[in-house]
Amino acid sequence: MKHGKGVFTWASGNIYKGEYFEDERHGNGQMLWTDGSIYEGEWVKGIQHGMGRIVFPDGTFKEGIFENNVYKQPIGPHDALRTTKASTGFASDLKNNKAANSNPY
Repeated sequence: MKHGKGVFTWASGNIYKGEYFEDERHGNGQMLWTDGSIYEGEWVKGIQHGMGRIVFPDGTFKEGIFENNVYKQPIGPHDALRTTKASTGFASDLKNNKAANSNPY
């Protein structure tokens, strides 16, 4: 059982680095997908939930509030989708085979 901080790599090559609680991503973490997308932020029971940032392969990003793996709103006066190039990140897997290690965006 994963508990505390750790790194997990799926057979697909996707990687999660961050906090676990009772075998689920929970707390702060980073998900790196093989397509180059990166999510970094808060996780609750294995899903992106809370403050976070996702950077897409083309360098655009969304930063703000995520709820149940869905970007909901920006945290500041800027647009929801930025075209400014960026780097950094982390991401998620859902339970019950819904999207265990695929980019939900």
